[in-house]
Amino acid sequence: SSSLYANNISKFLLSVGPQTTKESGYYFIDHEDEAVRGMLVVENGKMMFPAPAPPPPPVVEKKETEVIVPEVDYKKPFIDGAKNAAYLSTSILAVGAVAPNAAFSSMFTTFCLSNVIGVQVVLGVTHALHSPLMAVTNAISGTTALGGLHL
Repeated sequence: SSSLYANNISKFLLSVGPQTTKESGYYFIDHEDEAVRGMLVVENGKMMFPAPAPPPPPVVEKKETEVIVPEVDYKKPFIDGAKNAAYLSTSILAVGAVAPNAAFSSMFTTFCLSNVIGVQVVLGVTHALHSPLMAVTNAISGTTALGGLHL
């Protein structure tokens, strides 16, 4: 690491000299180069440190445009949610009314509610976490299947 550091320092110091001017033995100190100006402390007995701050970037005037704000219907998501809940509960009641026995109704209701919860959980996961969580879920499912086979 010391030789790498020394090589970098020597290349940096040589960037001041003959490699930039293409003249052997002539070292030109470019005061316009920020790197060279930042390392310059004393020149001909004159204190050159600290380097002057670079000029600020030019100011670009922004044109003001009129922003039209669309009208937002805040009730719509709630109304849609209420409609979905009404459709779901009506369909569950209809299936319960034609169910052959109470056990079927209980299992079907549990199945429907678990599907709703599963969908909400999966939709709530951010995209960055989705793949790792699915990998863990698949591993748990595989372990469960192996346990079932073992029994």
